[in-house]
Amino acid sequence: MEESSEKIARNLANYAYKILEFILVNNLNKRELSKDWEIEIELIDQDYSSHLNETYKGRQGPASILTFDLSDEFSNVTSIALCPSYIENSIKNEQIPENELWDLKDELYWLVTHAVLHIAGYSHSTEDAWIEMIELQKKIMKEVYGKTKWWVK
Repeated sequence: MEESSEKIARNLANYAYKILEFILVNNLNKRELSKDWEIEIELIDQDYSSHLNETYKGRQGPASILTFDLSDEFSNVTSIALCPSYIENSIKNEQIPENELWDLKDELYWLVTHAVLHIAGYSHSTEDAWIEMIELQKKIMKEVYGKTKWWVK
């Protein structure tokens, strides 16, 4: 029996908190963070992803993941919206090494790791920043999740 969307989102949120803790314990944050940071994760369809992407990011079409920092002076909240159907299609087009098992669940965890790094202050606005972020993402995935996309450059 397939897991419900709510259970998957709850598991991803729990994982996100583990990543946040890993970042804090290892002093890897680039912005002020605390353990009480609230992370909301929602699984959405492609139509809603397209709507959010166009409305808030100014981009056409669905996105695999959208992250919104909703923090204000009273609370620290980030909302992460994942579009599993879009992600599944992306996986089919990715050049995954033959001997590597990588599925939708793995990709969801990969993307949540990426989103939490954004929460921690990382960006990929330059090539050097991209390399730093991806290398840290791979390290965190290996440490916290148990496997990683070692082939991503």
